[in-house]
Amino acid sequence: MSLKSFSLSRKGKRRTPGIWGTRPLAPTDLPWTFLRRLWLLNPQARSPRLHNEADPLANTPGEGAPLGLGEDSHCAVNALDLVTAVYVSASGFLRQEMTVRMAQCGFAVPLLLPPGGPNGQATLLLWPLRAVVRAWRPHSLEEAGGFIEGDIASSQMPLLSFVRLGRCSVSKSQVLNRVLSGLQGPGGCFLHRGMDGGQLPRRLSDGLVEASWYLPSGDHDLDVFPEPVMVANLRGDVATGTYEKQLSFLCLNSSALFVFCGSLGDRERLLLASWRSSASHVFLIMCLQGEEETAEEREEQEKGAALQKLAEDLELPEGAVLSWSRHDGEKVLVSRLSEAMTQLLGDNLRLVTMVEAADIAHELSIAVDEGEVCRRALTQVEEVLKGMEEQGVCRYKEEQLPLQGQLWRRLVRLEKLECRLKDSEGASLEDQKQQLLREKENLCQEKIEYRMTTAMMVFIAALLTPDKLERGFFLSWMRLRLNAMFRQRPDFSLGLEHFTREMGLIFELSNLSPGSNSDGMLCLPAVAADLLLDGLPLELLDGAASTIPLQWVGSVMSEVDRRLPQDSRLRVLTVLGLHTSRNAAVLSALLGVTFPVGCSQHVRGAFMLLLGVPENLRKDLACNYLLLINTEGLMGPGTVQEEDSEMHDNELATLVTGLSNVTIVNLPAEGEVEMQDTLRIVVNALLRVKETGRMPVCQVIAQGNGLDTKLLLSQLGQVTQILAARENNLAAPGFGSLQVYEASSKQCLQGPWQNTHPMAPVSHEYSEVVIDLKQSLLDTLRKCATNTPSTNLMGFMERVRSLWETVLFEKFPFELKNMEVGEAFYDFCTEFFHWEQASLGHMESWVGGVDERILAFKGAPAEMGDGNKHESLEDLLSVLKTEAAAEVESEAEKVLSRLEECFSKVNGYSSWMENYRANFTSSVGALKEQMAREVTAKMETAMERLGTAAKTRDFHAELELAKSVRLQSILEQHKVSEALLEDKQLEEEFDQVWSETVSKLDLKPLETQDIASQVIQQLRENLSNRHIRKHLEKLPDVATSEVSMFKVDEEHFGYRSRLKQMFTEENRTLAQGLADKIIEECNKYVLRKKLLKTDYLDSYTKELLEIVDRAFVSKGFDIRSRFEVELKVHVCASAARSFQEMHQSFTKERDPLTRLEETRDPHFWEFLYEYRKRDQCRKAARAFTALCLKPTALDYIYGPLGSLIQEQMLSGDGGERYRSPRAFHFELLRELLMEDSFKSFLEYLLSHESYIRRRIQDCMLAHLSGMGALEGWRQQRLGQIWERMETAVRQGGAGWSGPRRDVRLLLERVCNNLEGPGEVTIRRDALQGPLFHVITQGDKFVKYLEESMAEMLRSLEQEFSQARDGTNAIADALQALPIKPQDQLYLRVRGCEERCPFCKAPCEAVEGEHTVHRALMHRPKGLVSYTCTISTCLSHTTCSSDITGKNLFKNRDTDGQSLHYRDYRSVYPNWSIPAEAPGNHGTSVYWMYVLVRHNNRFAQEYQCEPAQLPAEWVSITQREAIQSLKEAFDIE
Repeated sequence: MSLKSFSLSRKGKRRTPGIWGTRPLAPTDLPWTFLRRLWLLNPQARSPRLHNEADPLANTPGEGAPLGLGEDSHCAVNALDLVTAVYVSASGFLRQEMTVRMAQCGFAVPLLLPPGGPNGQATLLLWPLRAVVRAWRPHSLEEAGGFIEGDIASSQMPLLSFVRLGRCSVSKSQVLNRVLSGLQGPGGCFLHRGMDGGQLPRRLSDGLVEASWYLPSGDHDLDVFPEPVMVANLRGDVATGTYEKQLSFLCLNSSALFVFCGSLGDRERLLLASWRSSASHVFLIMCLQGEEETAEEREEQEKGAALQKLAEDLELPEGAVLSWSRHDGEKVLVSRLSEAMTQLLGDNLRLVTMVEAADIAHELSIAVDEGEVCRRALTQVEEVLKGMEEQGVCRYKEEQLPLQGQLWRRLVRLEKLECRLKDSEGASLEDQKQQLLREKENLCQEKIEYRMTTAMMVFIAALLTPDKLERGFFLSWMRLRLNAMFRQRPDFSLGLEHFTREMGLIFELSNLSPGSNSDGMLCLPAVAADLLLDGLPLELLDGAASTIPLQWVGSVMSEVDRRLPQDSRLRVLTVLGLHTSRNAAVLSALLGVTFPVGCSQHVRGAFMLLLGVPENLRKDLACNYLLLINTEGLMGPGTVQEEDSEMHDNELATLVTGLSNVTIVNLPAEGEVEMQDTLRIVVNALLRVKETGRMPVCQVIAQGNGLDTKLLLSQLGQVTQILAARENNLAAPGFGSLQVYEASSKQCLQGPWQNTHPMAPVSHEYSEVVIDLKQSLLDTLRKCATNTPSTNLMGFMERVRSLWETVLFEKFPFELKNMEVGEAFYDFCTEFFHWEQASLGHMESWVGGVDERILAFKGAPAEMGDGNKHESLEDLLSVLKTEAAAEVESEAEKVLSRLEECFSKVNGYSSWMENYRANFTSSVGALKEQMAREVTAKMETAMERLGTAAKTRDFHAELELAKSVRLQSILEQHKVSEALLEDKQLEEEFDQVWSETVSKLDLKPLETQDIASQVIQQLRENLSNRHIRKHLEKLPDVATSEVSMFKVDEEHFGYRSRLKQMFTEENRTLAQGLADKIIEECNKYVLRKKLLKTDYLDSYTKELLEIVDRAFVSKGFDIRSRFEVELKVHVCASAARSFQEMHQSFTKERDPLTRLEETRDPHFWEFLYEYRKRDQCRKAARAFTALCLKPTALDYIYGPLGSLIQEQMLSGDGGERYRSPRAFHFELLRELLMEDSFKSFLEYLLSHESYIRRRIQDCMLAHLSGMGALEGWRQQRLGQIWERMETAVRQGGAGWSGPRRDVRLLLERVCNNLEGPGEVTIRRDALQGPLFHVITQGDKFVKYLEESMAEMLRSLEQEFSQARDGTNAIADALQALPIKPQDQLYLRVRGCEERCPFCKAPCEAVEGEHTVHRALMHRPKGLVSYTCTISTCLSHTTCSSDITGKNLFKNRDTDGQSLHYRDYRSVYPNWSIPAEAPGNHGTSVYWMYVLVRHNNRFAQEYQCEPAQLPAEWVSITQREAIQSLKEAFDIE
């Protein structure tokens, strides 16, 4: 970002930063953007954020809006660097203006600029602070009342300085913002790293000292501090040692020094000790870093001891060390610091002024911005104002400014009387004139004796100095000192304008008496011209005497004209408002200029200032400059008792209104008296200006939005409409079309602050409203440029002389002091306005009835309200138009009749009011045209709406049906897969439905016309009417040529002009200028037509060509027809493209297909919603069926089936085996022996229980498979439960059609109906979930529920059908039964579950509750993997044989000890194992047989050697084994 010098004015081009501009695109744009935003008082003024895309408008409406953080912007520099850069490169006067506005925004202002430039010195900015004037009320003045007002530079208050020493874990500036803002919320006083650009490294601003202040309001609840205090903030780390002078300045001037620091080393402690010796008070704010936080590691007592030791080492008083760590939170630090500052302010701190601080700055070799030139200018100001305080202002004005006293006023009064002489009974006109001349000569003789006073000699000498810097300081000091005196004495009535007025009167006197040092006064207009171009307003009308010093003003304007570029054009912008309307503040806000403030120093008059227009707006505004005229003191409180005060107000208002191209009517805040005063002055001024032949364009700025404001606005609008009723080229659009800014939503004109507290923040909306106001003003100026020509300064002065002569001689139909005429005219206009409104209201009601008649038309011949039958809409429309014309004519006649009646009753001003009879009559004609136009348009719209509505209804009905069919189809297609379609898929489905439905309608897009051909036809007719026959071959270029610059060449001129052009280029220049002007006017005309958003009409081209024809009338050179043809072709080619776009846009908006397409999205979202809703209902129905109905059906079907199967097993074949455990066990072992399957034996031996269960289930499956009873049973129960469910749903859905209801309530009714007959219980827990909280129509949901139940029925029937013959299906069914018959049979036959501890044979005791277990058939232990003790062979011994022998056993039950088998009861006392008789194997023969049969297989299974069997075992037969089994179970 490069730095260059900034100032407030440039020679001849008075510009202010707040007027024009765009968003910043590059770093070089940031300084001017900062100034523009600052002049708008934008809270985001300091933001360095850049934007990637430029705003196409020269004035960006969004400039005042809060800056976003979007992707289209980024920060280029540190915000503090931006502020520093602008201050370093700005002039002293711009710094002062910037500081004033920064203070208004609540921003901290630079106090000490860091060292820079060739001398490398820091700079104290004292001059800017002198203009910062604030008012406050300290709590110490609470009892005395009143407030203190003064400039910050001279005001005494404590100075608290804040610096950073080393690294710190908190933002010092952010903490200060929170301390100073208090209840106002987080403030933006000091920039910090949390703001835009604050995170970027600083390159310019380290070492900068900023200053801010806190000023109390006297309200204990709102004030943060009870007394005023200034806060200084040094940027950067003072530990670096590079800011010694700034630090010394703060130490020597501060009332207290606050040091933010982290950990302190030896160097930091030495620095603190040195500061302690020079500063009055030093406070340490210990902000611990994250790794240094010890709150959880040490006791609070240890921390306190450490801080106490630090305070003792630095010799700091108690309470001078504040400790804070991150876990405390920033609010804690803010609270502690605020308490410390409040306590400190109550200790009678040393008070400081910045003026005194400047002396210390000089001692420290710090530069002060008030140099020798500034001090010399101050000396001159003191010389000018010398003696004022002793004499008083009135005496001072009499002695030092005598020309503008009573003598001047009496002379002006005599001149006006002379101009307004009338016949009287006492004397003739000649006698009166001679008497006035004698009095004037006497007064002039007194004036000739005038000798320039000391004050004026010094004042003029100061202005004549060639040093413009000194002159600038002199004028600034004059303002500052006079403002300071006014603050001390509210009745003080002296301002800088009084001295410039005296200077003008001195010049007037020099022209009156040439011998009185007139030569020395000839340079005064040149000085005043320089002052005007530098931004000092020139007084146009002396409000105290109500006159214009024409010699003085004319000479000054001539000097200004010589300084401006040739051919400079200007427009006049005037602000008209009462003294309470803050006119100067409005101009300052809008255009950044400074005018005298009437309400502060009793200023009265009109002041003007010249403002340069930027290059990019000069073409739009048709001028180079704006001449601003501000009125002050209208109906001021000090002028009410003055003689002719009311006439002077009228003179002032009439003059400025008549001079202006645009008049800003500045309405005051709400108040009935002020509103009526404004109304009277404005209406009377407009009436008089109207008589001069011109009317300004009016712009209203309202500071209120109450009923008074709105009423006044409508009344003013009616007056201007009547006044402009007969104008062919209407210059005043009427107030009704103007933009009003209301205080309720826009607070611009009520002041930028959110409340009246001295520290109130600026409203975020203020800058936005100012920009909106400025944009509206630019639009008004553009309108003015299209209707009225601009002028130059000399032309303006001619207008001033002419208008002032009209005012002096009262060349108006009524006197200037007469206010009654304006009030009468206003009353007449108001009455007329009521008639208009009544007529418009009547026609609106009439059109309402017509709408009903049109809507009642159904497309067939029918008798309507007129008693006739109409065959078609066109027939009906024709009849209605005839009726409308008659109704409009009737209403217009009523208004004319009332008008004639009122004119016949006008008393007193009847002759004058007769002058406006034609205006009112013309207004009635305009009203008639307006009513006819509006009625016709509304009827045609209603007819079009009727036709479109019918087609639209048909389309929507067709579309709804198609959507319903398609939705049902989609749901049917995806109900099996349960797939939920995505939005994209549904959109594709909807697109297909939409396309199919639209294709069925007989609608075609409206055809667009070839506008270029129509334009060519109109151009051909225009040339034919002008008898031009040549160059017509160029007409097709209207449709084919590209629009480019129109250039004049020599072929465009006639012979004489070309001959002349051999010696000069004047003709070509004039012709090119004429062509450019015509093209510009035509482009503006086309733009206005495009904004109407209507269809193209041939009249548009005719009017366009008339503009060209009118311009050719006043041409001053000879041109050929080729010039006219080519220029018209150029204009029409450009217009044809715009008219074609306008036509296409109009056609598109009214195309029925386009309108239908606009409803596409709502229909799609409805389609999507309906799908989701139907899908939700379908899912809810299916969920209820799956979660509630199907389980209930299955319970009903399978609930009693288990018991039935068990009964059939017990009563059928083979049922005897289940009568007891022994019977079942016997049959099982017999079947095992007969099967002779090793695997079966092994499973029985090792998995006794599971084997038995499997055998039972196999038997049951075989039984059920053979019978086929399961299928019939299930079908029977399914039919029963289905019938009950169907009845329950039918009864539950009865009466639920129509309104949308909660599905859950319906399902509750279904459950109740189903459970009613008994045998059924439904699980209702699922109904409480969100799935069933669906609001829909009951009959639709019942339909979904019935469909879901039908699916359930089909599913169960299919399931039962598939399980008819399948064993696996039967097994699955058995397993699903709530009472499993296989388990019940097992419980009947399982017997005792104990097993022999050795051979694992089951206990066969038959007693129910037995204590001793007995096995009927003990087995060889090798069958269960026992081996011999001395080998790996399977053991063939049985438990009974081991008991009789000497064999031992050892297992975990014996704790590892070996015991004899015969002693087994010592371990197993509840078992009884009988001993085997020698040679008698008894019941063990069964298992001996089994071991013999499968010895090798068992050995292989157990991975050991086969048993060594006795030889006699081999001979055991199956029969013997079976016999042994029978003996064991005692079966014959």
